[in-house]
Amino acid sequence: MNGSDFIEPPPGLIPGGTPEAPPAATVRQAPKRVERALPSFTPPAFAAPPKPAAVPTSPPAVPPKPPAVPPAQAVTSPTPTAASSWRLLDAAGAVVHVEGRTVLGRAPHAEAVPGAARAVAVDDPARTVSKTHALVEPASAVLLVTDLGSTNGVRIEYADGRTRELRPGTPTEVAANDTLLLGEFRLLVAGATRPTV
Repeated sequence: MNGSDFIEPPPGLIPGGTPEAPPAATVRQAPKRVERALPSFTPPAFAAPPKPAAVPTSPPAVPPKPPAVPPAQAVTSPTPTAASSWRLLDAAGAVVHVEGRTVLGRAPHAEAVPGAARAVAVDDPARTVSKTHALVEPASAVLLVTDLGSTNGVRIEYADGRTRELRPGTPTEVAANDTLLLGEFRLLVAGATRPTV
């Protein structure tokens, strides 16, 4: 054998021995499945929100009743109201009761004014009062007077001495103790009395 015929032993062979076993292959094994019981889950218990405290309510305030007025101390001239009956007095002492809208004149027509009204004739021998002369109506603590386009006009003589000529169609206030002149016919505004119930 010459040197060129030398055959190199395959790797892993030991001269004069048995072939070396190849290194063992690393085998990966699948992980073992470990079965464990999971802890049971209990959702947390949420407490209900607290109820709002009841706010104590007090009954509504009731104003005290005024003390009863004995009949001996009753007011003799009540405050006039729209439901009061006003009194107009002429020079002869005749009384005209004004309990609502009232048309005055020698021969008045209630239809001369819009809405419901009552016609009351006055006796004027001098004939200075027109047939349908004026409208009078209670309004709170005063009496409203309106000239309905009369021939001789409407004037007011106030208790303090002033005099006022009314413009036709304009309601004007008169109060107790004033004097109402329809032409030259005088009516004293005597005030109001409450209607009897």
